[in-house]
Amino acid sequence: MADLVGRFCAANEVSMVGIGEYGAGAVVGIRGDMFNDPKDVFHSYSEDYQVGVHYVNYRAILDDPRVWGSFVWELFDSGSGGKKESVRHGINNKGLVSFGRKTPKEAFCFYKANWNVEPELHLVGSGMSETTNAVVNVMVFSNMGDVTLSVNGKAVGTAAPDRVKSCLWRGVPLDVGENEIRISAGDMTR
Repeated sequence: MADLVGRFCAANEVSMVGIGEYGAGAVVGIRGDMFNDPKDVFHSYSEDYQVGVHYVNYRAILDDPRVWGSFVWELFDSGSGGKKESVRHGINNKGLVSFGRKTPKEAFCFYKANWNVEPELHLVGSGMSETTNAVVNVMVFSNMGDVTLSVNGKAVGTAAPDRVKSCLWRGVPLDVGENEIRISAGDMTR
């Protein structure tokens, strides 16, 4: 994003820019791996891909003093007769909340951690019921200070959220069969 902003400012002889909209489509419940699956992940409409797009763009926007404002596209999925994407035609699924306005997507929790003063501790993918991966990346959104991660009762580590209220543990091993992933920060455990 920073490189794009720089090129735009130079080409248009301006010193600052507002980002009119940014985001990515996602369907509630479709999972992927935003950090390990680069092949055709966009067309999967996974919530993980949407989180990755918002995470990368928001960090870049915060770091660039030439950006005077930015606007997420969009809060809710919306009707759009011409859209033929995802699992349901006629829906623009770039919202942070589902079309029925009842189910927040993973990216919604990212902004909750960043923009809300109420405590937020969210394990990305907490609704995922199964994976075939023996090793996973674990992302957490928290505005509560240091976060501790444990898998099957064993401590994996403690991390301080970065400037966009996120922690990432790469290469976390899972056992064969059921696994219990727990996160805690302050007096909150999930």
